[in-house]
Amino acid sequence: MTRRLALATVLLLVACSGLPSPPDLVVVAEDGEVRVAPLSYCWNDVDRGLDACATGTYPLSNPTNVGGVDGRIEFLWHVDGWRFEAGINDPGDQANQIGLDATYEGAGLWVLDPGARVGLQEVYISGRGPEGDVGFIFLAELSE
Repeated sequence: MTRRLALATVLLLVACSGLPSPPDLVVVAEDGEVRVAPLSYCWNDVDRGLDACATGTYPLSNPTNVGGVDGRIEFLWHVDGWRFEAGINDPGDQANQIGLDATYEGAGLWVLDPGARVGLQEVYISGRGPEGDVGFIFLAELSE
């Protein structure tokens, strides 16, 4: 709880200070779009000459649950020049994570194919681009 509070405090201070921070990841779930805040990042705003970093801790005590996802995991990231990689595992079992390819389909839409995985899964997405790097963790209920 203390670490989570410390991360929330750091992220709040960054948001209030005018320091740069990345946008949330938007996961397209069965019930609509769900925003997922970054767990960690280093973000550079070249125009203002500012950069900021924040790091969360794993495992998360209360990760965002995006709800049901049908077949494939879709997310939106509307920042150009980025590449992503991802992993999926049973919640809290990152040691047995399976790597996933992130495929860009255009208009900010990225897709992960979890294969035959079903049920509640923890999804880790990390990205790197001109502005820096970012990492997200969330839960998704995968169906066939």
